[in-house]
Formats: sequence, structure tokens, C-alpha cells
Amino acid sequence: MRKVILCLLLLTIGMGQTLYAQKVSTKENGTDSTTTINKRYQRKPPPPPRPFRKIKTQTNEADSTTTINKRYQRKPLPPPRPIRKAKTQINEADTIAPVKRQRRLPTPRSPKKSSERETGSKLIKNNRSLSANATKKIETKYLRPSITTLFLQPKNADETTVINRFKNLDPDSRFDAHSIQFYDLKSTADIENYVQSATNPIIAKWWGRDQQGNFNYSLVAQRGAYTATDADAITSRGSNTSRIEMIGEQLIDKSYVLVYEINDLYDMEVYYDRVDQQNRYNKDYKPVNRSEKGYKCDYTAYVYKVNFADSVARTFYDNYWVDQKNQDSKKIAAWADARFPIEMITTVKNTVSATQSKNPLPYVRKKSMAELIEEIPAHIQENAFSSLITKIEDFKLKTTVFNAYPVLAKLGKKEGLHMDQRFIIYEIEQSSNGDQVLNRKGVVRVKKISDNKSVTTGESNPSQFYQVSGKHLYPGMFMKSKEDAGFVLSIGYKHSNNSAMGGGNVSLDLNISRPLNSPGWYFGIEGGVNLMNGVFTGRIETPQQNLTSNNEKADGKAYFYGFNLSKEVYFLNKGNIYVRPLIGAGLQEYKFKKVGTQSVQNDKKDFIWRSYFAQAGIGVGFNISPVFSIELKPGGYFRTRAKTKNNKYLTQQTKLHHLISGVLNQ
Repeated sequence: MRKVILCLLLLTIGMGQTLYAQKVSTKENGTDSTTTINKRYQRKPPPPPRPFRKIKTQTNEADSTTTINKRYQRKPLPPPRPIRKAKTQINEADTIAPVKRQRRLPTPRSPKKSSERETGSKLIKNNRSLSANATKKIETKYLRPSITTLFLQPKNADETTVINRFKNLDPDSRFDAHSIQFYDLKSTADIENYVQSATNPIIAKWWGRDQQGNFNYSLVAQRGAYTATDADAITSRGSNTSRIEMIGEQLIDKSYVLVYEINDLYDMEVYYDRVDQQNRYNKDYKPVNRSEKGYKCDYTAYVYKVNFADSVARTFYDNYWVDQKNQDSKKIAAWADARFPIEMITTVKNTVSATQSKNPLPYVRKKSMAELIEEIPAHIQENAFSSLITKIEDFKLKTTVFNAYPVLAKLGKKEGLHMDQRFIIYEIEQSSNGDQVLNRKGVVRVKKISDNKSVTTGESNPSQFYQVSGKHLYPGMFMKSKEDAGFVLSIGYKHSNNSAMGGGNVSLDLNISRPLNSPGWYFGIEGGVNLMNGVFTGRIETPQQNLTSNNEKADGKAYFYGFNLSKEVYFLNKGNIYVRPLIGAGLQEYKFKKVGTQSVQNDKKDFIWRSYFAQAGIGVGFNISPVFSIELKPGGYFRTRAKTKNNKYLTQQTKLHHLISGVLNQ
């Protein structure tokens, strides 16, 4: 037994020291060769070093075989790929040239995973590159909409005058006028079919259809070239396809139809009669003051959009396209029944007027009734578009910030830009589900408008803007117009030793930058009221009588109303802080209810005191948001001599500490 165990032990030791051999077959240059590789036994033997391999490389002159030495590595490098041949074509002859392989960029991580890992449910900020397969993409380019204007049939001669005048009007310069010869609608009950029928001549005009039924690209290319931006012009130069014509085809899908209905057209006498009729049964009825003459008009505008999306365009090309080189009698005949899809967008209802005072100001020409009625169409169109540009996305101006500080953008008179027009600056972000969303970063207004009413060459001058609130802006941010009402409503409290000028006040400042062609100008109408209780008036008298004495206190109210002219000035880039110098004038008045122990009747003219004033001040404001700001407005005023309502001048015999400074003559 011991001998058996000893033999097994010696046998095991001998096997551990034995070298073994293995034959492997390698293939070189098409022939097989057998190589013996010695390997020392290990528990986990490493792979053997790879032999020298010969690969075949091909050059332009001859084939050669090169031996490449490779050391053993844990992750061996792959052999170099042979040079690939690619055929490139030039004008003279065909040559064989190698193609350089480009490095493949890594695949970007999905927005959802990045959002979960870094920001949870927050938005992912990525201005420079957004996912190409985003489910919702922000349209950052303004494509000029075209406007076709249609009408309901007039009911009388005055409406006929208005509609005939209306048909010769062109829309705002930010739109293309797309007029067609089409009949007037009889009733709104059939308005859908009416607009649907109008799509035939609308599309026919876009493609320049002639009497033989041939289409052409003339108008499409013309409007595309006029709408194209500098970026489009520069890109088109290096493109084999006409990008300008492509822009023109996109404009067809921005075709809008406005159908106007005049609900009621009446002169001011009829209007006054209606007002008196409504108020006749009131307790304190008084006939209305008939101070104006002219016309009022109640109207309705129905807005439709023609759908010329890619699928509709393909149907148009397949079923109706005919030109001089491609004649097809069936397609020409089929065009008579061609209709295109439409979409109801919105409806606008309002009242406009064209009036003048019966007692016009000196040096102001008095207009005739015929001239006043011809102003109605322009007022209707202006009123309708001022409402539509806030409702329809295609009507809003869009572009990107070309430069920051000064803020510049490639918009101008061609897009109907006007002084102090408001734009919101956004940063485009991508949400966790891939949608593009807008994050507001600032608000700017137009400061200087460039004249770009020409076909772009890629070097147009930008317009200049000034920032009125927000954060720091950068080139490339997205900006979109957001029209405001054009006025500022201010509610505040004034502290003054003059009871009439102090107390609560309200002002309405109208933006007048557009007619002045200068930014930041406002014309304000203001007023205030203050209650007086136990005020020492001092000794006030007229040439005929004493009104108050030194020891008497008075109760009543004081108020003022007037106007002012101001200008907002911004010195900082972000525009959150501004100064607003102003000048103005107005009237201040006191009405006393009680003087000493004696009550004063309301119609007592001796105790109604008036004086005129001129004021000047400078406001310092902070814009908290585009619609809300806080302003501190120190200033002073100068007043004229006060007198009673029955035109008796007031004089002061004694000054006391508690006086109403607006009443005194200094």
C-alpha cells in the first residue's frame, strides 16, 4: 500500500514538470503552415503571444506585402484598415481618389435620462443644440403671411362706399396683399363653402396660372426672395437647390382669408338718438351732448387659414400641375373643381368711428361727411389687425438676437417694425419629454428701425433695440413680438404741503413714440383728489368780502387734473432701472363744505377756489416685470393767482403755518 501511494506522488510531481507541446495552424499569404508553441503549465495559462502577421496592402503602383510587428496586449489593437477607393467625378475626367474616413461623434444621451440624473423634473437648458426628434419644436423664423380680403354684400349705399374703398386698401407692411377677383358673400350661413371656393383662385394666383392652365414659379420665387433673411441668402449661395423658392412654397401655407361683415353703419345723430332712447327712463335723465359729427360702424371679421401642408402640396403637384413643357388636358379640366382645405382661426367684433368736433380747432380743416365715411375702412382694418396680431402666432414677428449690447436684430420696415414696439427675449429649452419650451429672459423695445424694404443680399442692416427689463441677453436668443396696449396706468399717492396737489392720484400715459419717431415718449393725463379736515386757511378775502379768518378751520376737498409730457431714459444694459423727466400743467381746485362753524352750500361760488399750475419733476423707476413697475417721482410746481368760481381774485392778509399753498398768491 505504501509503495502504491509513493508511486502516485512521484507521478504527480513528474507531470507538473513535464513540458507539453501543441500544434496550431496559421494561414499566411494563402498557404498553411504548422508551428509548435511551447507552453508552461499554469492553473490559468495566459494566451500565447500572437505571431507576426503579414497583411496585404495595395498602392497605386503595385501590390506589396508588409510584415507588421505586434506585441501581445490584453486588448490587442485591430490591424490598420486598407485604403479604400472611391470614385469622384469632375468635369474633365474620372479619377480615383482615396476617401478620408471621418470620426464618428458619440451618440448624445437621451434628454429623459439626463433630466432624471441631473435635474429631476426640471427643464434641461441647452441653447446651442436641441434634439432633432423633439415632439414640439418652436418656430423661430417669421414667414410673411399673405392676406386675402373678402366681404359680405352691402345693404345700402353707405356700405357700398365703404366696401369699395376697402377693396383698394393694402394690409400692414408685415403682410403680403393677396387680392383676388371674387364675388361678395350673401349670408354668413354659407361662409365655409364660400371661403372653400375662394381657395381655388387663391392658389391659382400663387402659382401664376394663365388662361391656358399653365402654372409657374414667378410669384412664389418673388415673395420667397423678399421674405428671405440674410441667413437664407448666405446659405442659398452654397446650395445646389434654390432655397429661396423653397421659402416661397412655405409661404403658401401662411395664406389667410379675412371675410368682413358690416353689421351696422350709422351717423352720429343716429348714435345720439339711440343713447337718449336708452337713458330716457333713467331717474336723472339728461339729453346727450351732441358735440361731434361723423360715422360709427359695427363690424365682424371672420379669419380663415388655407392649409397647404406637404401632403396637400403633393396632391396639387400630382393632380393639377401643368406648365408649358408638361401639358395634360385632364389636369387642366380638373382644376375647375379644385378646392383646398381651410381652418377657422378666430372672429373679431368691434366698433370704429370717424368723427370730428362740430366746433373744430382753429387752423384745422373741417372734413366733409363724404371724407369721414371714407376713413371707416382704414379704421376697421387697423382695429382688426391690432387684435389679430395678439391672437394668431403667424402674425407675430420672430427672429434671433443678432448682437447683444447694443441689442440688434435683422428686422426692419419690411416687417412693419414701429418705434417702441415690444419684444420678449426667450431662451429655448428642452423639457424632459423632448418638447422645446420658451423661458423668458428679457424685454426689449425698438429704438432704431432699419430700412430693409428690398430683396436681401445677406448684408442688411439690423434694427436696434433697448432692454427695459430682464436678465443678461446673448446673441442667438429667440425674440418674438408681443404688442402692448400702448399706455401706462399709474396709481399712487403724492405728498405735498398743497392739499390740492397731495393725496391719491391716477395717471394714464399714452405712448407717442411712433408719431414722434423717437423712443420712450409719453403723453400723460393725470388727476388727484384729497380730503381736507380741520385745515387752517388763514385770512382769505376778495375785494368785496372776507371769506375766512386766521383762527377758523375749514373742511372740504381739493383736487387737480392736468397733463404732462415725459420721456423714459435707460442707462443700464439690462434696463431694470430708468429715469423719467417730465413737464406738465393743469388746474387745481378747492371746494369747502364748512368754514369754522358755518356750513357752505355746494353752489356757493365764493368758496370754490381755482388756480392754474405748471409742474416739473423727474421720476426714478424700477421695472419689476413687463407689466409692473415702482416709481418715485420728486418734483415741484408753480401756480398762478387763485380766484373764486365767480372770477374774484383772492388775497391773503396773514400767513400761518397751516395754509393751503395752492390758494395763496405768492
